[in-house]
Amino acid sequence: MSGGLLDALLLGGGLSVIASGAAWALARLQRRGEADTDIALWRAARLVALLPVPLAAIIFAVPQTVTAGGAALVFEPQFAEVTEPLPLVVEAGGFVLPALPSLTQTILALYLAGLAVSLGLAGLRHLARRRMIAASRPASREERRPLEALAEDIGVRAPEMRVGPDTASPILTGWRGVVLVPAAMLLRADALRFALAHELSHLRRGDERDRLLGAALIALFWFNLPLRWIERELNAAREIACDRDTLEALGGARRKAYAAALIETMRIAAPPASAFGPHDRRHREMRIKAIMTSTASRRGRAAWLAATILAAGLPVAGAQALITERRVVAEPAEHVQPEQDAQAPMQAAFAAQQDEDWQASIDQLTAIADAPGSSAHDQAIALQMRGRAHYELGQVEAAIADWQHAIDTGAMDEDGNRNMRINIAQLMIADGNAEAGAEALEAALGEDEPDLRFMRMLAQAYGHAGRFEDGLGYARAVYSDDPAEGNYHLLYYYLQELGMERELAELIALQEERETTGEPKINRREAPVAPVAAEPSPEPHPAPHAEPASEPSPVRQVRPAPQAEPRAEPRPVMAPAPSLTHRVAHGRISSRYGDRPARPAGAQQFHHGVDIAADRGTPIVAPGPGVVVHAAAGFNGEAAWGNTVAIDHGNGWQTVYAHMEGFDVSVGDRVSSGQQIGRVGSTGRSTGPHVHVELHRNGQRIDPAEYLPGLR
Repeated sequence: MSGGLLDALLLGGGLSVIASGAAWALARLQRRGEADTDIALWRAARLVALLPVPLAAIIFAVPQTVTAGGAALVFEPQFAEVTEPLPLVVEAGGFVLPALPSLTQTILALYLAGLAVSLGLAGLRHLARRRMIAASRPASREERRPLEALAEDIGVRAPEMRVGPDTASPILTGWRGVVLVPAAMLLRADALRFALAHELSHLRRGDERDRLLGAALIALFWFNLPLRWIERELNAAREIACDRDTLEALGGARRKAYAAALIETMRIAAPPASAFGPHDRRHREMRIKAIMTSTASRRGRAAWLAATILAAGLPVAGAQALITERRVVAEPAEHVQPEQDAQAPMQAAFAAQQDEDWQASIDQLTAIADAPGSSAHDQAIALQMRGRAHYELGQVEAAIADWQHAIDTGAMDEDGNRNMRINIAQLMIADGNAEAGAEALEAALGEDEPDLRFMRMLAQAYGHAGRFEDGLGYARAVYSDDPAEGNYHLLYYYLQELGMERELAELIALQEERETTGEPKINRREAPVAPVAAEPSPEPHPAPHAEPASEPSPVRQVRPAPQAEPRAEPRPVMAPAPSLTHRVAHGRISSRYGDRPARPAGAQQFHHGVDIAADRGTPIVAPGPGVVVHAAAGFNGEAAWGNTVAIDHGNGWQTVYAHMEGFDVSVGDRVSSGQQIGRVGSTGRSTGPHVHVELHRNGQRIDPAEYLPGLR
């Protein structure tokens, strides 16, 4: 099912709640609790409640034909989406592509979970009915005679009749119809006659099948509470109409005796089926009142009321038609003017990206970008869309090239060029070209004040490039705005590399105080650590686009040079995490980092990595650039690891992958982000095909899910 159709159906399901609530309220207002409730009225309410769902599919199926004149309107949303900065999220020094489920996926998952529960309860009710029938016996020929005689009078074929326990009330149950009568009622001729006539009337009218249909709808639309109310009123209306038909067959003179038999049957709990006895007090009172009065069914009034209820659904249907997204198709070739023929590849590319068929969209967009005579505007749109497709396929260099060519067309406005440059800079940083990416990001931002996300990105990029003077202002600003652990380590690293010992000591003391009190003791508008008053400040060294020295920017402020005083003593390097942008392997997380009471036999209680279960042979890729430092059977002298690869990402960071089926790299190889290094296997001590992933920082094992994408 396509995403557009699924969105339309979910929207229809939500609107069905509104429609059914309005239909129920209007129907109750029309009837005001009258005893001769009309079935047509409540069936109309049911139809209004269900209408938005099939209407959603119909509206989506009606194509929105796009011609050359409307092409710009079709592609403007996609153009705007492509030119937004890519969703790269910075996490304590690393870059992670978010993998949160969409709103549609979340709603669908909730619906399916509720549907599973609803169908499970329906299955239990069905089993209870089967047990009830199994506990009964077939009626004898003598016991069937009253049923056959009444069936002939009512004009229906006599169904199967069974005699059950005395605890059951007379009911008609099942799609084909089985009459179940309590054994005690066989001894009371009048009560038996009334009950059988009532159930045969249900059979002739098809009420039990209608009830079963309503039960199925409630199971499917489990979230729609007003629909349950409508079905409850419809059940009562069926019983009242059945009472009226039964009295017509038996004769109006038996009205009081029929009511007396019904009242006596009310003492027995009715099972979930069409039964002689009703289910709640209000409906019991309505039935008795209807039996004791001779009000005839007013079909004309009932039809008018039903039409009123149906009309109430028109506003909902109109609103649904306006907000439901329709599928987009190109105008048929015979209706397209010659000058519109060039739009066909663009329409096909747009449809392919809607379906996330990225390679197909690349093929179509290449034809547009390379076509002779294409306008600069068309080329810019095609290159932006093709760059997005390359990005989705992990082809970073191709994406950067396409977006740069889109800028070079000169067809985009200033904002479009800026967003493309930001996209390019982010990809350069994520691909390991930190210095060039930082400079590109600085240039793209121009005079604009960067937000926290871009400041952290710039600080990390300059840190990876070793340009600490240029990135110190950003590291300070990020910590000042959000003194989280990762931002503290980032500023610590900068101060240590620049030899700023006094400021470093103050930062450590401030962080210890924050951890003790649980609250940051800083002014969020100022840098977290100020230079000591007696210490002279170095000459200013502004970054590109810095403000005048008299009015320094809180971000692009003076970058201090290293302090002249020697370091008191060496400290451990707290380097920022490398750029880890790719998922190690596609599979299911079978064991996370930390304590695991339910562990395999012989395994340690504390798990120092993350296990990804996947089919044997599933590719394992490097999450970031680095050098292979181990590729052999076993690790650290232990064979239990199986085939293991370790990658050094620099600055004390390493990743380790165990239980692999085979290697695609050797020691000394330099790998890039997303490069395949091996395949999932079950070597060493393993309970099944999976890859064990560890992350080491300065020799200490830490939770990989904090830095590697796809492990949450």
